[in-house]
Amino acid sequence: MEGREEVTYRRGTSTATDKKVFATFELVNVGHSGILRTGSVQLKIPADTMHSFDSRNNKVIWAIQVQGDIPRWPDIKDEFPLTIQPLPMEQQKQV
Repeated sequence: MEGREEVTYRRGTSTATDKKVFATFELVNVGHSGILRTGSVQLKIPADTMHSFDSRNNKVIWAIQVQGDIPRWPDIKDEFPLTIQPLPMEQQKQV
């Protein structure tokens, strides 16, 4: 799972987007095919980490990255965005 910030800005007549990963969590690493057919995982995101955010030129994106090398098949590299909600105000005061 990855948290990243994306900033979009203009340089003259062109638009550019910079991306910076600020958090990475490995949820599962399966080294042998057939080992994992089903399962679940829990992750506690640190309370002082930024929640999801989306404005015109700035974004904070959280996403699950799925990568796989599959013999005799095309490899996969997919991303599944998540929405991480901010903590309630009463819990923010405790952090």
